[in-house]
Amino acid sequence: MVVPLNMWVLISNFKLAYNLLRLPDGTFNRDLAEFLDQKVPANANPMDEVFSFDVIVDRETNLLTRIYRPAEGEERPVSTLELEKPVSSEVVSVIIFFHGGGRGAETGSF
Repeated sequence: MVVPLNMWVLISNFKLAYNLLRLPDGTFNRDLAEFLDQKVPANANPMDEVFSFDVIVDRETNLLTRIYRPAEGEERPVSTLELEKPVSSEVVSVIIFFHGGGRGAETGSF
């Protein structure tokens, strides 16, 4: 079976990154992993009728949280400050997700 060139390059890059990050004891070099991590920026343009923005929770550790808010037919907000304003006084459900620490390999939007 012949693997297409673009798939071969993708697999080769993954194997190279894996071998660079993996330490002899089987753990991973998290400092290097953070350097190679592809961060997906928040999206102030509505995508599937949802805005998103990042809020700094702790400046010392650079801990961020991403907030998703329904667009509800609004035009694009001018700034993040406008995104942080309440949509309405209506009570809505809030979902809080704590990532378990595992990593999704080669997924920028994970």
